[in-house]
Amino acid sequence: MISIFMSVCSASNLITKAIESILNQTIQDYEFIMINDKFTDNTVEIIQTHLGLDNHIRPIQTNRAGISQARNIGMNAAQYPRIAIYGC
Repeated sequence: MISIFMSVCSASNLITKAIESILNQTIQDYEFIMINDKFTDNTVEIIQTHLGLDNHIRPIQTNRAGISQARNIGMNAAQYPRIAIYGC
């Protein structure tokens, strides 16, 4: 079991590939925490589309916390003892 988290801020050009990369892994016991760091593009809509396709995704909204704080938020939200940081 592992908690994977990724901080994203206005990444609509890359977010689909990143999400699919995680969802296509063979491991099944995981949660994918996506820290939404105040988007200015359509990243939220892309994440919402994937939410309906896979129940591993758990979005968390922040208000421009920045990468360090977003990682701390992800670690605090993790449900599993193993943590992986994806991206950035």
